Amino acid sequence: MSAVLDAYGGISSPRLAGKLREFQRTAARIDNRAARDCAERMHETVRGSIE
Repeated sequence: MSAVLDAYGGISSPRLAGKLREFQRTAARIDNRAARDCAERMHETVRGSIE
């Protein structure tokens, strides 16, 4: 997932952003540190692409 998020900056696809948001919501429901960290990074990445 880190490689996807690293490459995400050059992608402006609304469909991909939607898929990342969906995956982020799923990861956020998993109760362990790695999943929470991943969900937060996805949230920051997608949010930053919109601004």
